[in-house]
Amino acid sequence: MADLAMPERCSAAHESDPTPCLGVPDAVTVVDAGGTEVDGCVPHAARLFAELCDVRLTTGPGGRDQDATAALRAALELPPSVWVGEGR
Repeated sequence: MADLAMPERCSAAHESDPTPCLGVPDAVTVVDAGGTEVDGCVPHAARLFAELCDVRLTTGPGGRDQDATAALRAALELPPSVWVGEGR
């Protein structure tokens, strides 16, 4: 019988966001004003960045120099909670 459990996703993926991770799960680090850090794939880090205020992006432990820039560019195109209404 096939395992139907959802694959593990990056820490930046919101529990309500049905999209799968793409790329390295720790490509980008999202840092909030209090210094809390969350690593994520580029798409989920972008979505988290678009959702929150007073946060910054840095290259994550598994990322390349351009990953934080790619997440920022993607975030600038996203409304907060972009996944709401997806998959319907």
